[in-house]
Amino acid sequence: MSCIDINDGEAHIKPEYILPKEASGEKKEEESGASEGADSTSEPPQKKQKFTGRNKKRPKLVKVPKSSKLCRQLWCLRVGEDPKTKCTYPNCVFSHDVATFLNNKGEDRGTECHNFRTYGMCPYGLMCSFGSDHIEGTGNKVNEELWEKFKNKPPVTNTLKKEVQQLLWKRKYDFTKAMQAHRAAHEEATSKIGEAELATQDMSVEESEKTKAIGPAPEEDLIKLTSREKKKVSVI
Repeated sequence: MSCIDINDGEAHIKPEYILPKEASGEKKEEESGASEGADSTSEPPQKKQKFTGRNKKRPKLVKVPKSSKLCRQLWCLRVGEDPKTKCTYPNCVFSHDVATFLNNKGEDRGTECHNFRTYGMCPYGLMCSFGSDHIEGTGNKVNEELWEKFKNKPPVTNTLKKEVQQLLWKRKYDFTKAMQAHRAAHEEATSKIGEAELATQDMSVEESEKTKAIGPAPEEDLIKLTSREKKKVSVI
């Protein structure tokens, strides 16, 4: 019978399983040294690559306020004209100070404007990157001789006037002429189709009259003939 009292509340260990203090300390040192060597030889764990926040250092686009942009109605302001009479919008948010705009405008890309030299007037006016060729003071110069030739023949024909664009945006444009042209084209097309159908019918009637058979119509394709009814060919 064991001499250990099970009622004393302690877990007793047999003497052969108890290690001395010095041996246990040396074992711990060996284990720690082995772990350090393994850490030095093994590669460090790779960190997970994050795919968010990469463009934080990208420079943000600077939005230019509308108050610093020149009003579209003043682009083609001529020399001697008053800019106050050009813009008809009472609540316009764009700038109407032509002198300040020209002072803050960047340098031109060149000295010769193709539109001004070719057509006599530049449609970009004060906004032109080659404006030094036709801007004088706070207005644009116009070559009247050249402009008279191209005044009613603009080089670009696939553009709409600002007034027409606004009517289209507000759905107030008058499409009566377009609807009339559409109806006329539709009626013309249907009449041509009707004439073509009548012509084909007349042709079919004429062909049927030409190939009209005289006498009883045979029904050989529907009813099979007997051997007595079939025609016999005599061979000499």
